[in-house]
Amino acid sequence: LHDMSVPLLLAQHNFSSALHAHSPLLVLYLAAGSLPPEPPGALAAAAQLLGHGSGAVALCDDEVLASSAGVVALPALRLHHHAVDGAEVYKGNFVAWEMAAFVRRHARTEPQEVNTGRELAAEAEAAEGGALVLFSSDSSDAPAARRALAALAADGALRRTGFIVAPAGLFSRWCPPPLDSDAGPCEPTAEDERLHAAASLPPTRAGPRPSPSSARVVLLRRGEAVGFEGDVRDEAQLRAFLRRHHTPLLAEVSPSTYELYRASLSAPARGETAGGQETGGEGDGAEGGG
Repeated sequence: LHDMSVPLLLAQHNFSSALHAHSPLLVLYLAAGSLPPEPPGALAAAAQLLGHGSGAVALCDDEVLASSAGVVALPALRLHHHAVDGAEVYKGNFVAWEMAAFVRRHARTEPQEVNTGRELAAEAEAAEGGALVLFSSDSSDAPAARRALAALAADGALRRTGFIVAPAGLFSRWCPPPLDSDAGPCEPTAEDERLHAAASLPPTRAGPRPSPSSARVVLLRRGEAVGFEGDVRDEAQLRAFLRRHHTPLLAEVSPSTYELYRASLSAPARGETAGGQETGGEGDGAEGGG
């Protein structure tokens, strides 16, 4: 059995079996004959972070496999789900936690739980399509809100979006608008400002503090925080919210994904009528590129 705390070494004879056993696979493709004696430090650290959970990282110097994955220039990172072709381009940094978060997000079947502002910043920054965050409290609507978020997280079509469950107290610290108007001012600390900067969010500012008595949902994406004002227990409303705020990512449409992308533009989304009246649905665009 392979030690999953170190990257896999892939070749034509074991690629399919490795993908079947460890999908999704984030593969670093290198030029033929250029495998280093030891895996690059960041890739090795990502393997340790992933451990024996779903997903893995790997090295491959087979240029035939690289070509099948759509690689034009080496080295390159590609994420494989179920086949050599149709791989997704990894657009993040060559940083261990970022690569591990990317793989976990694509392997997930449930939302990511975080407990600190640092963890929330890291997960939000790593989510290419934005992160839908449930700030959960002990209120009566929290269990149903978690179930709705879990249903979205398990949808493979939404894997570019991060789904996060965070303590209700973090919502007060981050102060995303719109907020309740019946509470006192938020006074951000230096640590709050640093976490906002790490997640590419606008600086916190004095403003009304939300009540922690009910579950709240916020979309964090590309330097903005958008508050969800519907029923946090309603999966269809959450899908519709994501659909309204979705923007296709640069280079996410490729020859292998164009038909899927075109179909997503013309077909009614889930929960949407043929006449176009939105009752819920999410159009996450095409799968990752080529």
